Amino acid sequence: MILISFKENSNLLIVIECKAEVSKHESKNRIKYSEYAVDGALLYASYLSKNFDVIAIAVSGDTKQSLKISHFLHLKSEKKAIPKFDDKFLSANDYLKAYENSEEKFRQDYNTLLEFTKELN
Repeated sequence: MILISFKENSNLLIVIECKAEVSKHESKNRIKYSEYAVDGALLYASYLSKNFDVIAIAVSGDTKQSLKISHFLHLKSEKKAIPKFDDKFLSANDYLKAYENSEEKFRQDYNTLLEFTKELN
């Protein structure tokens, strides 16, 4: 597992889980956490999302030609991660921009603002 944080946005983490074999990319039920890249990345994201927004990246394959990549966005306190981004790596800055401009993050921030205004009234 690789964990990346940002100085520019301390609320976001990126977690990356890698497997050498493409056949170990994702299990049918996503519950074989130690064996499959997607399963493991989503498990880590579920724990980290209690305190952070998380981009979970699952990578499998050991050559550029066989590489398989899946991305998920798991927002803080949300129950599930959602598939996000394409099947190619982005730069760290592009991940940050995509996260900050995502519809899901906007919705979360908007709902937080609505709840705060209710408390003020």
